[in-house]
Amino acid sequence: AVHHPNVSLLADYYHMARENDAPEEIGRLGGIAHAHIATAEGRLVPVCADPGYARMFASMKRSGYAGSISIEGKSEDILRDGPVSLSILKKMWEDA
Repeated sequence: AVHHPNVSLLADYYHMARENDAPEEIGRLGGIAHAHIATAEGRLVPVCADPGYARMFASMKRSGYAGSISIEGKSEDILRDGPVSLSILKKMWEDA
């Protein structure tokens, strides 16, 4: 609504899941500038696949998104969880 080049959307899976926002809205809203991922419960680094991520990734791809995705979640052991999360999210992105 602002129609300004310096204002764009961020898709944050944690908040979308908590608010029951449909990932499919990404395309309807005109796409996004960036995306954050964390589990809906506990805002953790994702270490297992989630159907919600698949829906979000598919919607992002349909909207033409080609940017990066950051993980915005907590971890007790990022050296263990980081590579697992990266692997899972890459596979889910490829499959979306």
